[in-house]
Amino acid sequence: MENLLTPFDKKFNLKRIKFDFLTFKLLYFETYLSEKAKK
Repeated sequence: MENLLTPFDKKFNLKRIKFDFLTFKLLYFETYLSEKAKK
């Protein structure tokens, strides 16, 4: 199964995972800030 991935696919997947992680961090940070602001 792994062998079906081309180097391009692997690079693209890594980029997507990094992007998802950054988006998650941003969302988490925004939530954290708004929670702090409520107090």
